[in-house]
Amino acid sequence: MDPAMEAASMVELRSRFLGLAPSPVSSGRDDASGGSGREMAVNAVRRLRSRIWELPPHEARVASGELALKEFPDLKMAAVRLERIASLRSCFDEASQRADPAFMEAFRQIVAAPGDEAVVMKDKFLRKLAPGKPFRRARESAKIIKRRFPELFALEADWLSLIIGLQKERKLVAHVKKSWWRWIVAFILFRLIVKAFGE
Repeated sequence: MDPAMEAASMVELRSRFLGLAPSPVSSGRDDASGGSGREMAVNAVRRLRSRIWELPPHEARVASGELALKEFPDLKMAAVRLERIASLRSCFDEASQRADPAFMEAFRQIVAAPGDEAVVMKDKFLRKLAPGKPFRRARESAKIIKRRFPELFALEADWLSLIIGLQKERKLVAHVKKSWWRWIVAFILFRLIVKAFGE
């Protein structure tokens, strides 16, 4: 079971196993409009997410506050994150002027995406990073965000830190690829020396 997608059914199974009364989250009752409360909440968060870059921050805050999400902590966290993103829109705009535009566009999409989609997008972005200019631009952009925009950095600190740290790993891999024969020669010399002094 995927906790991100099946939280309500997991809670219901837990309640049944422990012999507890069904919680409001797992009651499964339909409201007057014919959809479950969770479905309505998911759709409301989805609508907020689709308009997050258009809505003024105060409207995003109002829209987030109007959502009935007390019963759905995962959706509440998503709404709070979207509200935070809306409040940081001016930082995103300023960062877009300083950092690589392609990187910032990808970063905007990643921070606003649902968790499972964001993971796929981050992985796809890292796989597309070719050595050379694209990689250097992405790394420099991540450094700019870390140095000048800590609020933005906090939204995806792990991913941005990974991009910043990739240079060291790539240099090490490149160094090993270039100098593999030196290691073989050193090993052979070491074995000969050990053999010579061992006799």
